[in-house]
Amino acid sequence: MRKRIVRWLIVIVVILLNTGSLFAQDAYFQEADQEIRKASKKLVETYTPELVLSGNQLLQFESKVKEFLIRRSRVDAEQHMTTREQLKLLKRISKQENAEMQNILTRPQLRRYVKIKRKIQPVYVVLNE
Repeated sequence: MRKRIVRWLIVIVVILLNTGSLFAQDAYFQEADQEIRKASKKLVETYTPELVLSGNQLLQFESKVKEFLIRRSRVDAEQHMTTREQLKLLKRISKQENAEMQNILTRPQLRRYVKIKRKIQPVYVVLNE
């Protein structure tokens, strides 16, 4: 009986330890660096008057903008990708961001967001020199 309890405790401890490391490895749970935080705040400040976001929308929108800035920065940092591959990936990320914004914005807000996003956040590739 005692061995059985000890085994269960070991299994539970191992599961708990592994669960914590899984969340630590997930990029979206890690803190964004200061530069990305500043960039996301600036973008949200630019979009807010155009989209007239409510309080709850504002928090969700800011979180989503930060998430996708992190994704874009990783693409920009990739050394082994060609410019064409980077551009394709950035376009795919931009489309995914638009799709995920559907869960946050109303339809009129989403239409406005997609329209002004082309000017505020154009898809670009940083060329490595």
